[in-house]
Amino acid sequence: MTRYFVTKDRTPLAEGRVRRIYRHPDHGSWLVKVLRPEISQSARANRGSWWRGTRPLGPHSVFLREINEYVASHANDPSSLDFTQKVIGLLPTDLGIGIVVEAECDRAGNLAPTTDQLIRRGGFDATAQHAMARFINALMHSPLVVSDLHWSNLVYSYSVRLGERFVIIDGLGIANPIPLKACFPILNRRSKQARIDRLKQTLARELGLESLIEELRP
Repeated sequence: MTRYFVTKDRTPLAEGRVRRIYRHPDHGSWLVKVLRPEISQSARANRGSWWRGTRPLGPHSVFLREINEYVASHANDPSSLDFTQKVIGLLPTDLGIGIVVEAECDRAGNLAPTTDQLIRRGGFDATAQHAMARFINALMHSPLVVSDLHWSNLVYSYSVRLGERFVIIDGLGIANPIPLKACFPILNRRSKQARIDRLKQTLARELGLESLIEELRP
């Protein structure tokens, strides 16, 4: 089992604003998420800033948020695990600590497309629309806290047990130092509703279907 993952000679499978995603060196069904080098370097350069005292983890706090929310789901609402990515553990890398997760795949075994990729491929059909409606309904009725929700952190995945479904792969957990949304469910619900409304507007605009906003109502 790999104890230290060297990424420098490997091509990332995907790359976002903050993180890179690599295939796990030992398990083809696992992924390793790491911070982009410039993010880590910026954090080290600003380590002496006065505000770092309240956030000693810096940008790595995003990993802790995801893990905390995943553990909370196990403890309080296991059903929400059906639409969140499974966390395996942590792995040291040459880009700092990485979080290991289970890869979400499509029916063909390829990495599941993000919602924007699915739309560009012309794959957002009636089945996908129903899956999105189920995701929205499940998210709104769960205690899961989401700090970010958009079409690029939702993937269209498939499993034998659950069929086609949307899974959130990023943006979980409480981003603020004071966990108001965890303490007050009504605030959490309002926050999620606002994020869902923005997501539906984006989908309706890109698909040219204004009726989609009502059809995706939880």
